Formats: sequence, structure tokens, C-alpha cells
Amino acid sequence: MKIIMVLVFLCGAFQADLQEIGVLTRSLQSLVEEDANPIPNTRTSPRDCAPDMCELLIRLGTMKARLTAGERKAEEQEHALTEMRTVVREQEALLAQQQATMQEERAKLAQLSAAVSTLTSTVQTLERKLHNRPEVAFSASLYSSGSKVLGPFGSDKTVVFRKVLSNIGNAYNSATGIFTAPVGGVYYFTFTAFTAGTPKRVYLRKNGQNVVSVTDVADNEDSASNGAVLVLKKWDQVYLVLNGYSRSRHTLYDDAYHFTTFTGFLLYSQSTL
Repeated sequence: MKIIMVLVFLCGAFQADLQEIGVLTRSLQSLVEEDANPIPNTRTSPRDCAPDMCELLIRLGTMKARLTAGERKAEEQEHALTEMRTVVREQEALLAQQQATMQEERAKLAQLSAAVSTLTSTVQTLERKLHNRPEVAFSASLYSSGSKVLGPFGSDKTVVFRKVLSNIGNAYNSATGIFTAPVGGVYYFTFTAFTAGTPKRVYLRKNGQNVVSVTDVADNEDSASNGAVLVLKKWDQVYLVLNGYSRSRHTLYDDAYHFTTFTGFLLYSQSTL
């Protein structure tokens, strides 16, 4: 803006100088016309001039010098203005590039915000599921105190584990020895059977059906274990059975060290079961 004002000022000055030069030129022409009519009996030197004409010539030379200097200055100002226009265009291009970059960053930020929102929703869903997930787990041994032998029996006998070590969710019944699933889901069960000098055969049953078992012949002392992952519906029952074949005389042994145990727990629930 300052450059433009300077140019306007210079242009105005040039116009004034041009007007003054025009006035001087006309005055000079008038004097020349007067010199064209020589005065009789007057000798003049070729280099002599009338005072008025000399003054006009001096003023004219000064004005031409000023005009030439002004033209050079105007050219310099025009060159500077051109350079400034170039810089402005470069700055505008840089600004446009920065704006495009900002738009890209805003788009990336929007994507990240959407991803964070999705993750937050997923975490909240998992937290609700975890909070609402039922807790089911139990562990029990055969007897609560002393050393005792269970069996032999003349028929299959449900093993009742009297010593409850833990019973989270109260799904195991220490009076019947039966675990009843409170919710449908996937469960894990494991058991250990110990005998001292007699054979044994124990079955893990689900709703009356054998799932897995352990067996051993008579010797001094022996322990056996087995386990299974079961998919249970709500109210399904799981328990252990001691084989009652009379000739085999199967028994189980337990004491304060809890050699014979039954354990189960919920891995995860399934609402469709």
C-alpha cells in the first residue's frame, strides 16, 4: 500500500514537472522567436544568450534531471512491487498448502475420534458383560475330618463330598454331592480319587450319563484324576459315582489331607443355553 501511495505521489510530481517543463518550453520558444529578429548594429557571441533564456535553460535542465531521476525511482519501485507481488503469491500458495494439510489432519483426527468412540463402546459393553457375568466355582473333599473309607457298595453310589472348601454361587449341594448349573455355559470339572489297598472306579456323570472316569486295581496306595470341559444348560447336573460292582469292592479314601476331591467352575456363560 505504501508503494502504491509513493507511485501515486511520484506520478503527481511528474505531472507537475511536465506542466512546468511545458511552460518553460513555451517561454523558451517565445524567446527564440524574439532572437530571430536581430537588433540592428548589435553584435552577439554565438555562445551568448539572453538572461531570461539562460535561466529557462537552466531550469529546463534541472527539471529534466529530476524527471530522469523520478523515472529511475519509479522503475525501482515497480521492480520492488513486482518482487513483493511474487512474495505474496508464494505466501498465498504456502497458505493454501497449509490449509490443505490442516484439512487432512482434521480428517485423520475425525477418524481417530471415531475409532476411540468405537473402542470406548466396546470396552463399556465388555465391562457390562463382565459385571453381569455370574460367578460359579466350587471345590470339596470327601470328608470333613478324620480318616474314612467310602464303600464298597452293591450298586453305583453318588459320591457326596462333605468338606466344602469353596462354593461360590452355591451351585454345589454338599448334602447330595450334585452340582446344578445355575446358568447355561461352558464349565470345567476335575476330580481326584485316592485308595489305600483296594481297587476303585469312579465316573464323572452329566445328567446320568458317564463322561469320563478313572480306575485302578488294588495296591498299597494309589491316586487317579481326570477332568472335562462340559457345555451345560441351566439346571443340568454333574456329579461323581463310585462303581458298585460287588466283586471288585471299589472304595475311596480320604482324611485331613484331602486326597479325594471334586472341583468345578464356570468358564463363561451363554444366554442361548
